[in-house]
Order: sequence, then structure tokens, then C-alpha cells
Amino acid sequence: YNFSLSQSGSNMTGAFWTGTVINTRTHEKALVGTLFMPHVGGAIGYGKIGVNSNEFLEYFEGSSCNGAAHVAVGTFGPFFHAKTVGPRAASPAYGSGTCKQTLVT
Repeated sequence: YNFSLSQSGSNMTGAFWTGTVINTRTHEKALVGTLFMPHVGGAIGYGKIGVNSNEFLEYFEGSSCNGAAHVAVGTFGPFFHAKTVGPRAASPAYGSGTCKQTLVT
């Protein structure tokens, strides 16, 4: 499946953003919904939407930093503009714990 989000209209106070899910095998589309985002600071529809993604993995401690459970996460995408724009980097971010080990590549 692909998820498409596009500006589907606007008025004097904001813009409408419509989400659609597309079955990549059958090419059937299903409407997810439409959000109204107000214009803010001269930016149309809450500043438009940027090419960014934010994911997280809940981390559970083991007995120590070196003894923590090993986990792995794979990210495919997100892609934008008909898959012509994709991710260029992955960066770890840490909470307040003391263990800062990472294998992000």
C-alpha cells in the first residue's frame, strides 16, 4: 500500500489536506479523510507539509547497557513526490537514560 497526502483545496482561512490509501497491486484507492489546517504566519495551510519522518522504537532495558536486549528496526521510506524524494539519513535520538549505544546506519 501507498499513502498519499495532498492539498485538496483552500479558502481564505486555511487549506484542506486529503489522505488516500492506494493498493499498489490493484490500484484501488480509498479515502482516509480530509483535514483543515489554518493559514499561519503567511504560510498556506499551516505552512504546508515538509519532507520529514519521525519514528521511534520503545527500548526496554536489560541488566546493563551491554546486557540490554538487542532490537532492530528497518525503515523503508517515506517517499514523496511519486517516489522521487526519499530519505537521505537516519539519526538516533536518546531519552534521559545513560545508555547511548547505537547501530544506526
